[in-house]
Amino acid sequence: MPAYNVLRRMVIKRFLTPVLVLFISFAAASQDQPPSLSQINQMIRANPNDPSWFFERAQYYQWAEQNCRQAIVDYQNVIQLIPDHLDSFIYMSICQLELQQFSQAEKTAIKGHELFKFKELPMQLAGLAAILQGDVKRAKKHFRKLFALSTKNDGGPVDDLKAYQKFNIHVKEMKALIPWYESLVSSDFSRRQKTQNLYDKSLVQEKNNDDGALNTIERALDNEKSLKVPRDGIMGMVLSKKGSLLLKKGQTDSAILIHAKALLHLEEFGDIPALLAAYTNYGHAHNQGQFHQKAIDNYEKAIAIGNKYNLQKDLVAAYNGLGSVWANINNLTKAKSFYEQALSLSTASTDLAVSQNNLGTLLVTNGQFNDAIEHLKLAATHHLNAANRYAAAQVENNIAMAYLGLKEFDHAAKYFAKAKVNFSQSGITKDLTILLRNIGKLYLFQNKYDQAISAFLEALDMTDKTGTDAGPIYSSLGGAEIGRKNYHKAAQYAIKAISSVEKQLEGATGVIKRGVLSRLNETYKVLSLAHFKNGDYAKSFAANELNRSRVLLQKLTTKQAPPVIAIESIQNILGPKEVLIDFQMQSNTTVSASAFYFPTVITKHKVQGAFFVDSQNIQSVANHIRNLNAQAAGKKAKNDDFGFDTANFQSKGLKKLAVISRFEKALLGKAVQGDAELIISIYRTLIKSKNKGSSDTLKHAGQLLYEMLIKPIEPLLAGKDELIIIPDGLLAYVPFDALIDRSGKYLVEKYKIRYVPSAAIWQVLNQRNYADTRKPFIGFGGPIYENASADDVRQNPVSSIEDITEEYQRREKKSLSMRPVYLQMGISKWNQLPGTKAELLGIKKILPQADIYLHAKADEALFKKMDKSGQLANYKILHFATHGFAYDVIPELSALILNQYKNATGKEDGYLRVSEVEKLNLKADFVALSACQTGMGKIYKGEGVVGLTQAFLLAGANSAAVSLWSVSDQGTAIFMSETYKKVFTENKSFALAMHEVKQNFVHGFYGEQYTHPKIWAPFIYYGR
Repeated sequence: MPAYNVLRRMVIKRFLTPVLVLFISFAAASQDQPPSLSQINQMIRANPNDPSWFFERAQYYQWAEQNCRQAIVDYQNVIQLIPDHLDSFIYMSICQLELQQFSQAEKTAIKGHELFKFKELPMQLAGLAAILQGDVKRAKKHFRKLFALSTKNDGGPVDDLKAYQKFNIHVKEMKALIPWYESLVSSDFSRRQKTQNLYDKSLVQEKNNDDGALNTIERALDNEKSLKVPRDGIMGMVLSKKGSLLLKKGQTDSAILIHAKALLHLEEFGDIPALLAAYTNYGHAHNQGQFHQKAIDNYEKAIAIGNKYNLQKDLVAAYNGLGSVWANINNLTKAKSFYEQALSLSTASTDLAVSQNNLGTLLVTNGQFNDAIEHLKLAATHHLNAANRYAAAQVENNIAMAYLGLKEFDHAAKYFAKAKVNFSQSGITKDLTILLRNIGKLYLFQNKYDQAISAFLEALDMTDKTGTDAGPIYSSLGGAEIGRKNYHKAAQYAIKAISSVEKQLEGATGVIKRGVLSRLNETYKVLSLAHFKNGDYAKSFAANELNRSRVLLQKLTTKQAPPVIAIESIQNILGPKEVLIDFQMQSNTTVSASAFYFPTVITKHKVQGAFFVDSQNIQSVANHIRNLNAQAAGKKAKNDDFGFDTANFQSKGLKKLAVISRFEKALLGKAVQGDAELIISIYRTLIKSKNKGSSDTLKHAGQLLYEMLIKPIEPLLAGKDELIIIPDGLLAYVPFDALIDRSGKYLVEKYKIRYVPSAAIWQVLNQRNYADTRKPFIGFGGPIYENASADDVRQNPVSSIEDITEEYQRREKKSLSMRPVYLQMGISKWNQLPGTKAELLGIKKILPQADIYLHAKADEALFKKMDKSGQLANYKILHFATHGFAYDVIPELSALILNQYKNATGKEDGYLRVSEVEKLNLKADFVALSACQTGMGKIYKGEGVVGLTQAFLLAGANSAAVSLWSVSDQGTAIFMSETYKKVFTENKSFALAMHEVKQNFVHGFYGEQYTHPKIWAPFIYYGR
């Protein structure tokens, strides 16, 4: 770069500075003090059709900020408004010279000359641009026109005789220097062409021989470095290609460094497409190195450039990269949206193949195996037609994984074999580690543990050579050793895997941190299972706790690392008749093709466990559904009607039995990992059904869940009457109270049941002690719900998840009202809740000193004012009788719905959201969320349900009553008033009061119409 800087100083300063000084001096003379950028922007907003302000801003960007790219955009804006604005052409050409866009600079200058043939500066710029491109002949042609003009014009470029005389001297100097330029450019011209030729050759070689392509790129770099005037733009492109080739060889750290150097060259001097590609490649390098946030940042920079300069077709790789990052951290919804964007922009055969493969791979992860195979086979065809064996092998590996998911082992083995052949013939070994690990999984599925371990070890041996993360392979080895009953060795492998993945948590925050923790969760489960199968239940429990609710725990305690849980400390908290059940659900392919449970049961004096595979009687549930639907249709049931095929079931299975909500559809869509998850999804749907025909299936599903979850541990519960449950995965959405034993009794008739996110959280909550001088109760209810205006709805049409996410993030950053976001989600109406007023007034009768805020006082602004003043922290109980909303895609948008006004203005929108609840300062023993779906949210592996429950625990509540689905207005009023009656008149704890009220519902004390579990089962108790 120093050689180029010398040339640039001579060219730009010697030839252009005298003229530019004059231009700038005239501009400065027109105003004593130039306006600031904010003032200019304000004038542009007020006068969008006034070119003078666009020109003013372009000048500011060019000279004050040295931001030529932004200046060019505004010069183009001026030219659109005034096509013959010469100054814009001149300054834009100068900017393009600064950016080393010599061809564009020459074209821009010539356009300026064509507009005003008597002006000299455009031809001077054109000649200069031609010289810097190495075309001396064309440069001389431009200079001849310039010299002819300088002898004919009287006034020169400005009407200032003194300046014109200086300019003439300047022209003479330029004439004298032409021979020097000529010799300089001629000596480098052939070498410059050689660099380009070598770069192009590497692109061809890359298809089949990475080593050959890398050697060619090294020659191109050496050649470019030997030039007297090396070009930063070309140097940046060559370095970027070298970084990509190193990345394919698995040399991630080296690739990151090379890409950083490439950007140093390209950011100032590269053309826009090359800069976009460099940011994308830099993102790929960070993605492969598991630096998730840095990868996202670079992909987003590439996308910003593409959107700004309308280079949409160049964004396919960046969108695919973003999809890959989010897939790696288990945010499959975001990954799918980015992959679909990439596919929509793909036109070239290669782009189509990559995008189809990425989307297909994600569908495999989602369990949509048949759909995945369709996409993947198209991708493989594209790659094979292009003779790209390496890419074809990657896709064939993914096809094999789809068949593995379908348990079609012969098809899987066939495609694994194809992939292995194509990888070998391509000469690229990087992805062989992934292929070998997947082949190991095939053996694992077939219980061929020795063959599985052999494949895993072969993959492990290649990790150093290919730069592949060894963590997943160690995890798979641990699972295989469990299959061989070598539990001690399995634990050792799991510890190595954990050590590898834990490093990725450094600097990770938010959803990225949760994604990495999700990956860790599976490996911790391997460790936990190894200890469990070895009979060391205490170690198994401790291992599981190390990765449970870590984000929540850190927020509660400010500890970075999770504490090691001592069983004794848990047993000290437990009462003599209490039992803590840590339900661990294993449903991934690290260990087995089947889902299973291994709950740890902890009592005051014992730690025990039970292991059981989920029931194979799932088909009987499907048979019930099939028969009932066939009867409703008036025909005989067929074997293939609503059978166990998950995709078929999702689309048809319950339509005639129940109204399935969007959330339930999402659950059914996720129920692909194991039979138990499917039963849970069916059970949740049926329990809310109003169709009489569904009651038989509901009872069967409830009994089946009881057989799976409770029956195996019944002997361990002898003499106990209270269950404290730590749920795992979808179990967080199961109302255990409503499970049915073989005698037809609900579990709530046998045990008091409450829930905690983790043992560590339970410990923290038990250590909280608040003053007993607080007021007893504050309640908010009977809110005013005015529907959004028609104008509001029209201005915020229902949008895609991506648009909603983007708007949410923008408004969250600026602390703006979220009302438009909810309108974008299609939420504009809330039904009035007359029962909530009665509910709170009923509590007031039981507890006259209760403070009740109804109607206009059920207001978010008032609520936050009370919190800020410390008033809310002076209550033992907080009660909300409102609507509730759970959003599993963006859990932070889950909210309690307070007053909604049609023409609301200001910051507060009436949605008391998760992120706002977390910031409250509460000292409450109990929070009652008497609203719909307040116990729902987004499930993160290991973290549990992120939603309102966690938010209130973070805000200072020690316990909470939440709901798992939409609740009956009248039934809820009875449930809550009866609960408070037992608390305040019978002096019972909230957990015990809720338990007894549920029993009363079951036994018909409040009327036969309220005995169905859809009325009483959604309410669950979380906390101490």
